[in-house]
Amino acid sequence: MNHITERAFKAWLEAEGVAIRIYTGLTGEEIPADDQIISCYAEGSEHVVGPLHKVKVKIILATPPHIDSNDDESVALDAHRDVLATLRDCVEKIDEGTAQLETVFNSTTGNTFSGGWMEGEDEAVDDARWVTTINYTCGVTLGG
Repeated sequence: MNHITERAFKAWLEAEGVAIRIYTGLTGEEIPADDQIISCYAEGSEHVVGPLHKVKVKIILATPPHIDSNDDESVALDAHRDVLATLRDCVEKIDEGTAQLETVFNSTTGNTFSGGWMEGEDEAVDDARWVTTINYTCGVTLGG
């Protein structure tokens, strides 16, 4: 269930127009050091009752201090903030009921998106990258 949830969140962000490279889960792909990326990672799932499960999803934005060989760190930080604002807007659309997440999720997974909520954000610097993680929990009803 985790992998199909990750793929659905990736497809949703692409449908929302997020224009940077998006990965899912723990990928074996080599990520170029100067690329800004998003990773959709389902941290775990928990059976709630009947066909309903709770899935914890992390939407991780990672930006290196130098993008496209530009030596100005402020350019990279501004790019990080711009993409983060877009991600926050996407998550807010879920709460407003205007996001494409439910439609994309249901058609991609064969399961039903059963609501969700943002649990907060974490920020860090890791491996010389600015990293912001949006923690989101959603309900998934198996078998749609």
